[in-house]
Formats: sequence, structure tokens, C-alpha cells
Amino acid sequence: MRGISWFCRIVEAGSFAAAARSVDVVPSALSKTVSALERELGFPLLSRSTHSLSLTREGALYYERCRVLLQVLGETEAKARRGRLSARGMLRVGRRWGIGAALDLRLLTERSLRCRP
Repeated sequence: MRGISWFCRIVEAGSFAAAARSVDVVPSALSKTVSALERELGFPLLSRSTHSLSLTREGALYYERCRVLLQVLGETEAKARRGRLSARGMLRVGRRWGIGAALDLRLLTERSLRCRP
């Protein structure tokens, strides 16, 4: 997943150096990661020269799909985190019945109903 994410960063930043600064790694680490991704895929994603960087035809198609995938993944992770932050399940409260116990139970029930999404 890191290879895909870094590949998209390189495309968006326009260079290995700018992308490396944005993810706080050295450019050679990005280059090695993208090269490994290209070997795994079996086709080049980027056309590199000393002074320029451009997407291959396959790289452009791959980038478009990966960009959408990463966006959906980010949204999914955010929803999962929000779900984890809200309370779920049954809360059991032990209380001896005595003076004020009924009042405490009523207040607890009212508060729990207000907290539900």
C-alpha cells in the first residue's frame, strides 16, 4: 500500500524530491519503492530522465484508479475511527437499592438516551 501511496504523491508533487519532502523520506527510498511496484506490476509507471518526470500511458491509468482507491480507503478509515470512538454495548451498573437509588437510575437512563446517535 505504501508503494501506491508514494507513487500518487510523486505524481501529485511532480518530482521525487518534492514528494520525498512531503512524506519525510529521502528521494532514493521513493525511487526504490516505485521501481519495486513497477516490477511487481510488470510495466513502467513513470518515464524518468535527469531533468523530467512524466507518467506513462499505463501509469496515468493506474494513477487515476489508485487516487480514487486511496480516497475511498481514507474515508473508510475515518468512518471506522468515528465508530470506534462512540460508546457501544451494554453498560451494567451495580447499585444497592436505598435512598436515592431510583433517582440515580432515572438520571442515568436519561443521560444514556441523550448520548445515543
